[in-house]
Amino acid sequence: MIHTEADLKASELTDAEKEHVKKHAQRSAELIAKYPGAPMASDVVIRQHHGVPHGIGFSETYSANLSPMSIVFILAHDFTDYIIRSGDELDISAKIKQMRSRYSTQRFQKIIDHIEKVSM
Repeated sequence: MIHTEADLKASELTDAEKEHVKKHAQRSAELIAKYPGAPMASDVVIRQHHGVPHGIGFSETYSANLSPMSIVFILAHDFTDYIIRSGDELDISAKIKQMRSRYSTQRFQKIIDHIEKVSM
């Protein structure tokens, strides 16, 4: 499970495998863009799902160039990943606080406001 550049560097993958991981979002987006039945802009969400507009690598900070649907996807993925991994130790308020700190731009904060209102 690789989510950051640090995870990638620390992995035991070969250089070729690391390059494949770095470019997986870009390559996947190119593939889905060729599929005639793909929903509109699905390639954009796939390309930007690690917070990088061009789809290569991982982002620790999130630019203003991300599409709104990509922002929703990034936050939904982070939140659901937390729920899946938490088991009985689920602390939604702590997760929301962590997300607010990690995703500090106003565009992300608006979506987090809505996530916070979802009843569990």
